[in-house]
Amino acid sequence: CRQSSALAAVCHDRFTYSSRRDRTAVLSKSQQGSGVWGCMALVTIEYDDCSGPKLPAQMGVALKGLRPGAPLCVLVHGYILANPWERDCPDTHIFAPPPDNTANLGWPQRLGLAHDVGLALSFRWNARGTLRAAYRQAAPAAVGLARLLAALEQIAPNHPVTLIGHSLGARVVMRALEGLSARSVSNVILLHAVIPRSEAERAAQSPAAQGCEILNVTSHGNILFDIGAGILVGGGLNGLFRCGLRAALPHWINLQIDRAPTRAALAALGHHLAPPDRLICHYGAYTRPGILDVYAALIKG
Repeated sequence: CRQSSALAAVCHDRFTYSSRRDRTAVLSKSQQGSGVWGCMALVTIEYDDCSGPKLPAQMGVALKGLRPGAPLCVLVHGYILANPWERDCPDTHIFAPPPDNTANLGWPQRLGLAHDVGLALSFRWNARGTLRAAYRQAAPAAVGLARLLAALEQIAPNHPVTLIGHSLGARVVMRALEGLSARSVSNVILLHAVIPRSEAERAAQSPAAQGCEILNVTSHGNILFDIGAGILVGGGLNGLFRCGLRAALPHWINLQIDRAPTRAALAALGHHLAPPDRLICHYGAYTRPGILDVYAALIKG
């Protein structure tokens, strides 16, 4: 697509909420038929090790309401956001629609996935406990994600799929690619990924990975988290792939969002990123004003 080609040039050098209040607020907004959330735009997929991903009944309803060719976007959270309590639940935080997402950081609405033009699927996995335990849990969660994506390929073959994973969620995404067929996924967006370089390189050679565009988003503001993750996976920073793979691949793009030349080049494409407002931030890959608009352009092609 034009956006991904331009970025490559830039980078060359279930409808479930955790509380009755959340559910009521969203449903009442839907019944009003006004605003960007005039119809179902977020479906939650619960995953556990025993039964795998649970496809909610609302999935069929949501898919039937989409335009032909409308994108599906699977959102995979990182460490600690899988608690069913409202405070940590991804559906009432980064994936939540307004008015619950008071910080206006919710991914679905900022990615343009509303009405009948797109659908966001929140993939919940058990990312709590110690960081090491969550790191290990990413492997079985990836098997569940792969099953979900295989099911989507069967029930919604004409809807392009984008995967977005933050932090350890990026490990879930990349491992899932290894078990998928070619062209089962259109785009992959990795945000401050925590994954060993060896795993990323293996996944990048899979048929599914080679049939899609992969955007690896990094920043210097994540350096302390990268160091900690390097200790976790072994090999330090060299063990991670934060700066990409050792061999260049045509379908892989590295985007370091706090480089002035990157911001200038994105501005030339119509995407104006705010400069970093703090030196260290693990969430800047989606909180930086303007960055989700870049991802939205990729999703829309």
